[in-house]
Amino acid sequence: MTADEAPPVEDIDLPEAAPKRRLVGNIVPAVWIVLVVASVSLLAVLLYTQYRPDREMNDSTKQSAIDAATEGAVAVLTYSSGNFDRDVSSARSHLTGDFLAQYDQYIQTAVAPVAKQKSINTSATVVRNAVSELRPDSADVLLYINQTTMAAGDPAPSQAASSVMVKLTKVDGKWLISSFNPV
Repeated sequence: MTADEAPPVEDIDLPEAAPKRRLVGNIVPAVWIVLVVASVSLLAVLLYTQYRPDREMNDSTKQSAIDAATEGAVAVLTYSSGNFDRDVSSARSHLTGDFLAQYDQYIQTAVAPVAKQKSINTSATVVRNAVSELRPDSADVLLYINQTTMAAGDPAPSQAASSVMVKLTKVDGKWLISSFNPV
Protein backbone atom coordinates (compact mmCIF):
# COMPACT_ATOMS: atom_id res chain seq x y z
CA MET A 1 0.00 0.00 0.00
CA THR A 2 1.18 3.38 -0.82
CA ALA A 3 0.57 6.54 1.05
CA ASP A 4 -2.08 7.42 -1.46
CA GLU A 5 -3.82 4.13 -0.89
CA ALA A 6 -3.73 4.15 2.93
CA PRO A 7 -7.06 3.73 4.59
CA PRO A 8 -8.48 6.79 6.27
CA VAL A 9 -7.53 7.28 9.93
CA GLU A 10 -11.08 6.66 11.09
CA ASP A 11 -10.99 3.17 9.63
CA ILE A 12 -7.82 1.98 11.44
CA ASP A 13 -8.47 -0.21 14.46
CA LEU A 14 -6.12 0.96 17.21
CA PRO A 15 -5.97 -0.86 20.53
CA GLU A 16 -7.82 1.11 23.12
CA ALA A 17 -5.72 2.53 25.95
CA ALA A 18 -6.81 1.33 29.40
CA PRO A 19 -8.68 4.11 31.05
CA LYS A 20 -6.94 5.69 34.03
CA ARG A 21 -10.11 5.49 36.01
CA ARG A 22 -10.09 1.67 36.04
CA LEU A 23 -6.45 1.60 37.24
CA VAL A 24 -7.09 4.07 40.06
CA GLY A 25 -10.30 2.26 40.95
CA ASN A 26 -8.36 -0.98 41.51
CA ILE A 27 -5.50 0.59 43.51
CA VAL A 28 -7.53 2.63 46.03
CA PRO A 29 -9.35 -0.33 47.66
CA ALA A 30 -6.09 -2.29 47.81
CA VAL A 31 -4.35 0.62 49.56
CA TRP A 32 -7.23 0.88 52.05
CA ILE A 33 -7.09 -2.83 52.80
CA VAL A 34 -3.33 -2.67 53.36
CA LEU A 35 -3.71 0.38 55.66
CA VAL A 36 -6.47 -1.26 57.71
CA VAL A 37 -4.54 -4.53 58.11
CA ALA A 38 -1.37 -2.63 59.06
CA SER A 39 -3.25 -0.47 61.59
CA VAL A 40 -4.95 -3.44 63.24
CA SER A 41 -1.67 -5.34 63.35
CA LEU A 42 0.14 -2.39 64.93
CA LEU A 43 -2.62 -1.96 67.50
CA ALA A 44 -2.51 -5.66 68.40
CA VAL A 45 1.27 -5.58 68.81
CA LEU A 46 1.13 -2.45 70.98
CA LEU A 47 -1.62 -3.85 73.18
CA TYR A 48 0.24 -7.10 73.63
CA THR A 49 3.67 -5.61 74.32
CA GLN A 50 3.00 -2.23 75.92
CA TYR A 51 -0.38 -2.23 77.64
CA ARG A 52 -0.72 -5.33 79.74
CA PRO A 53 -1.76 -4.34 83.26
CA ASP A 54 -2.70 -7.96 83.86
CA ARG A 55 1.03 -8.75 83.91
CA GLU A 56 1.31 -6.60 87.02
CA MET A 57 -1.75 -8.20 88.60
CA ASN A 58 -0.86 -11.49 90.18
CA ASP A 59 -1.65 -13.27 93.45
CA SER A 60 1.16 -11.45 95.22
CA THR A 61 -0.22 -8.03 94.18
CA LYS A 62 -3.71 -9.08 95.22
CA GLN A 63 -2.49 -10.28 98.62
CA SER A 64 -0.46 -7.13 99.25
CA ALA A 65 -3.57 -5.01 98.53
CA ILE A 66 -5.66 -7.13 100.91
CA ASP A 67 -2.96 -6.92 103.59
CA ALA A 68 -2.69 -3.14 103.24
CA ALA A 69 -6.47 -2.69 103.39
CA THR A 70 -6.73 -4.98 106.43
CA GLU A 71 -3.86 -3.42 108.36
CA GLY A 72 -5.03 0.09 107.51
CA ALA A 73 -8.65 -0.55 108.49
CA VAL A 74 -7.64 -2.11 111.79
CA ALA A 75 -5.33 0.86 112.50
CA VAL A 76 -8.08 3.38 111.65
CA LEU A 77 -10.71 1.66 113.81
CA THR A 78 -8.55 0.62 116.77
CA TYR A 79 -7.47 3.04 119.50
CA SER A 80 -7.22 3.29 123.25
CA SER A 81 -7.52 6.39 125.36
CA GLY A 82 -4.16 5.71 127.02
CA ASN A 83 -2.25 5.50 123.72
CA PHE A 84 -4.53 7.66 121.62
CA ASP A 85 -1.89 9.86 119.96
CA ARG A 86 0.32 6.86 119.12
CA ASP A 87 -2.68 4.95 117.70
CA VAL A 88 -3.74 7.93 115.56
CA SER A 89 -0.18 8.34 114.29
CA SER A 90 -0.12 4.65 113.34
CA ALA A 91 -3.44 4.99 111.50
CA ARG A 92 -2.23 8.08 109.61
CA SER A 93 0.70 6.09 108.20
CA HIS A 94 -1.81 3.96 106.26
CA LEU A 95 -3.70 6.89 104.70
CA THR A 96 -3.25 9.28 101.79
CA GLY A 97 -4.85 12.16 99.92
CA ASP A 98 -8.15 13.73 100.87
CA PHE A 99 -9.01 10.83 103.14
CA LEU A 100 -5.99 11.59 105.31
CA ALA A 101 -7.16 15.19 105.71
CA GLN A 102 -10.73 14.08 106.47
CA TYR A 103 -9.46 11.55 109.01
CA ASP A 104 -7.33 14.16 110.78
CA GLN A 105 -10.25 16.57 111.03
CA TYR A 106 -12.70 13.90 112.24
CA ILE A 107 -10.30 12.47 114.83
CA GLN A 108 -9.45 15.88 116.30
CA THR A 109 -12.99 17.28 116.38
CA ALA A 110 -15.21 14.25 117.08
CA VAL A 111 -13.26 11.26 118.36
CA ALA A 112 -10.38 12.58 120.47
CA PRO A 113 -12.42 14.61 122.97
CA VAL A 114 -14.90 11.77 123.63
CA ALA A 115 -12.30 8.98 123.64
CA LYS A 116 -10.11 10.77 126.18
CA GLN A 117 -12.98 11.98 128.36
CA LYS A 118 -14.79 8.63 128.59
CA SER A 119 -11.68 6.42 128.40
CA ILE A 120 -12.92 4.64 125.29
CA ASN A 121 -10.99 1.71 123.87
CA THR A 122 -11.91 0.12 120.56
CA SER A 123 -10.45 -2.81 118.71
CA ALA A 124 -11.27 -3.99 115.23
CA THR A 125 -10.66 -7.26 113.46
CA VAL A 126 -11.22 -8.12 109.82
CA VAL A 127 -13.15 -11.37 109.54
CA ARG A 128 -13.48 -11.55 105.74
CA ASN A 129 -12.11 -9.75 102.73
CA ALA A 130 -12.41 -9.71 98.98
CA VAL A 131 -10.77 -7.76 96.21
CA SER A 132 -13.45 -6.01 94.22
CA GLU A 133 -11.19 -4.38 91.64
CA LEU A 134 -7.44 -4.47 91.10
CA ARG A 135 -5.44 -2.17 88.84
CA PRO A 136 -1.70 -1.39 88.75
CA ASP A 137 -2.02 1.80 90.82
CA SER A 138 -5.30 1.32 92.69
CA ALA A 139 -7.49 -1.34 94.24
CA ASP A 140 -10.89 -1.70 95.86
CA VAL A 141 -11.08 -4.16 98.74
CA LEU A 142 -14.26 -5.13 100.58
CA LEU A 143 -13.71 -5.81 104.26
CA TYR A 144 -16.07 -7.34 106.83
CA ILE A 145 -15.12 -5.98 110.23
CA ASN A 146 -16.03 -6.77 113.82
CA GLN A 147 -15.42 -3.93 116.25
CA THR A 148 -15.52 -4.04 120.05
CA THR A 149 -15.81 -0.83 122.06
CA MET A 150 -15.35 -0.49 125.80
CA ALA A 151 -15.87 2.64 127.85
CA ALA A 152 -14.98 3.29 131.47
CA GLY A 153 -18.02 2.68 133.62
CA ASP A 154 -19.77 0.40 131.13
CA PRO A 155 -19.64 -3.21 132.33
CA ALA A 156 -20.20 -4.84 128.95
CA PRO A 157 -18.41 -4.00 125.71
CA SER A 158 -20.49 -3.11 122.67
CA GLN A 159 -20.07 -5.17 119.53
CA ALA A 160 -20.57 -3.95 115.98
CA ALA A 161 -20.23 -5.69 112.65
CA SER A 162 -19.82 -3.70 109.46
CA SER A 163 -18.62 -3.91 105.92
CA VAL A 164 -16.38 -1.29 104.36
CA MET A 165 -15.18 -0.68 100.80
CA VAL A 166 -11.56 0.41 101.08
CA LYS A 167 -10.05 2.14 98.08
CA LEU A 168 -6.28 1.88 97.92
CA THR A 169 -3.86 4.00 95.94
CA LYS A 170 -0.26 3.02 95.32
CA VAL A 171 2.05 5.80 96.51
CA ASP A 172 5.80 5.29 96.12
CA GLY A 173 5.25 1.54 95.75
CA LYS A 174 3.12 1.25 98.91
CA TRP A 175 -0.65 0.69 99.09
CA LEU A 176 -2.34 3.47 101.09
CA ILE A 177 -6.02 4.01 101.89
CA SER A 178 -7.52 6.86 99.86
CA SER A 179 -11.17 6.17 100.65
CA PHE A 180 -13.03 4.30 103.40
CA ASN A 181 -16.77 3.89 102.76
CA PRO A 182 -19.29 1.82 104.70
CA VAL A 183 -21.25 -0.53 102.46
